[in-house]
Amino acid sequence: MKDIVNYWEEEWRKITDTSELLKPSYYSPLMKKSLPDFSDLEKNYPSTEKAEEVIRDINPEYENLQGYENTCAMRVSKALNYCKGHEIPQQKGLLCIIGKDKKRYAIRVREMERYIKDTYGEPVFELKAEKGIIDNSSIIGKKGIISFHVSGWGDATGHISLWNGKKVLYTGNRNYFNLYYKTSSNRFVQVIKCYLWV
Repeated sequence: MKDIVNYWEEEWRKITDTSELLKPSYYSPLMKKSLPDFSDLEKNYPSTEKAEEVIRDINPEYENLQGYENTCAMRVSKALNYCKGHEIPQQKGLLCIIGKDKKRYAIRVREMERYIKDTYGEPVFELKAEKGIIDNSSIIGKKGIISFHVSGWGDATGHISLWNGKKVLYTGNRNYFNLYYKTSSNRFVQVIKCYLWV
């Protein structure tokens, strides 16, 4: 009788043991991945300022097509794609071009931002602008993926890049922490907020 009791006690311990849930390798749809090391992201991030060079490197077939001048989401895609375990998968709601390396490269900032939220969780920092100015003092020294929301543009909704703790790695010659101006068509363009994943 004692052996039977011991057997069922042992079986019950196996059934109710939750220690495996705490291991990093345990998969759960509620758990989010950690970002790759920033040094790996930075190493794989296209450093050129020229959009045409980025597109040519990803896939020359798209070099002369209209509508691909904004390469910020592609740049972040490349940084992630070449970090082991972070390759961008086919996913509904994430429009991508296929590179010559057969990897996926997002082309829209807001879709890329949504993918990062879905994959890595909510941003650690959310900084809101006042009249087109964002105080970035709280993220000095932090490193990760940064996304800006901009209103007033007709062809883009913002910008996404890497933040090395001091500066945005690719800006297209804009200061996204201080962005407020009036266009020739009398529209106001201004930064609204930014997110940072670290």
